[in-house]
Amino acid sequence: MNNKKGPLIVLLFVGVIGVVVIIALLASKYLKGTTGGTPSGTIEINYIGLWDEKEIYEPLIKEYQDAHPNIKISYTKASFNNQNNLTYKGVYQTSAEERIANGSVDIIRVHQTWIAKLLPQLYGAPADVMTGAQAKELYYTPVYQAITSSNGVVFGAPQMVDGLVLFYNKTVFADAKITDPKTATKDWDVTLITAKALTQKNSNGTMKLAGINMGSVANVRSSPEILLAMLTQAAIPIVGVDAATAKVSASFASDEGAATINRFYEFSKLKTWSSLMENDVEAFASGRLAMLISPSWRAINLIEMNPKLQFDTLPLPVLPGANPEVPQYLSSFWVDVVSKKAKYPKESWAFLKWLGEPAQLRKIYKIQLEKKPMGIAFPRKDMAGEQSTAPYIAAVVEMAPTMKSWPLYDYGVWEETFRKGLLEFEDKGGVTTSDLQSIQTQINSLTLKR
Repeated sequence: MNNKKGPLIVLLFVGVIGVVVIIALLASKYLKGTTGGTPSGTIEINYIGLWDEKEIYEPLIKEYQDAHPNIKISYTKASFNNQNNLTYKGVYQTSAEERIANGSVDIIRVHQTWIAKLLPQLYGAPADVMTGAQAKELYYTPVYQAITSSNGVVFGAPQMVDGLVLFYNKTVFADAKITDPKTATKDWDVTLITAKALTQKNSNGTMKLAGINMGSVANVRSSPEILLAMLTQAAIPIVGVDAATAKVSASFASDEGAATINRFYEFSKLKTWSSLMENDVEAFASGRLAMLISPSWRAINLIEMNPKLQFDTLPLPVLPGANPEVPQYLSSFWVDVVSKKAKYPKESWAFLKWLGEPAQLRKIYKIQLEKKPMGIAFPRKDMAGEQSTAPYIAAVVEMAPTMKSWPLYDYGVWEETFRKGLLEFEDKGGVTTSDLQSIQTQINSLTLKR
């Protein structure tokens, strides 16, 4: 009796094993697209960049795909008009938010100030890719501040750092016998004197050569950022955390804030700039403006507009007697983020980690210089020495350690409301604390309800 049962038991055992194998094979086939484990088959990652053409990233993408044959990365450069649209950041922000929300993108480049708002829709870096502690060790303080949440999760992958710099016309400075431009612009008081000395008027009193793009909001492209930078230098908290909603809210309205912004309007009183001129970028490109405050990447536009223009950049002026312990500069840069709806978020992050390593950043910079007049300023502290004399971005590298990142939540609202509010008070030549309170209330009413 027992001898007859033996073969039956063996057959039953073999049958069970067969069923298990079949189930495993089916699971492998149909579950390979989930993000819970390591997927098999082709992994397609949709990557939307901003400034760089596809040709910049193609060699790096090919290199990564050669090392990871099952991964296919499609890179697309986002397109929008940043020349004539004064609120281009707000326009692109809306587009980026929509793409992240509807899951049509895996990786997309966003402005550092938007991360606080986008946080619920983003997929944070896995701990084996990047931790907050590692980010703090690797990156300049403003970069770390921008990409890391309060609980230490990294939500952004930076390839650059940027901020406002002081462009100066080398020909104008040479004609004025200014041999040390950095000393002539070391702080706002000295810069005011230099700007006044460089300003030239026509016989009818109209502006022939403006000293610096300070004093008017209307035709100064980066006026909101300039004013935020000045508030940062004065150690005025631009935003705080709203206790009721946990969202960031504007908090710059104070007597000190008004005094700081009125320093901006002092340049108007000394007639070193005119609201009747063309916008400041066009004026600098045409040689009608001696000094321009703008992000470093604006150098590309200036060279496109006037290839013969001789200019360079310097760090932004600081307050006289500035405390080196206080952040002196405002950061303004872009980072890559991964959508929470990405099909392969872990694989997307693995690619971004590789792309942000020194070897790949050097390759990106090299290719950029082959295609255009300037490249990115590296966000990593361990690479600072490599760009200390780099065209147009050496000033960024010098400023980066003492930059400050503010989570403005919705930059489009900030830019539009800040500019519109200050325009209303420009004619009277300055603002009061009450004026700033009005602008602050408008910003908060628009951002906190979202």
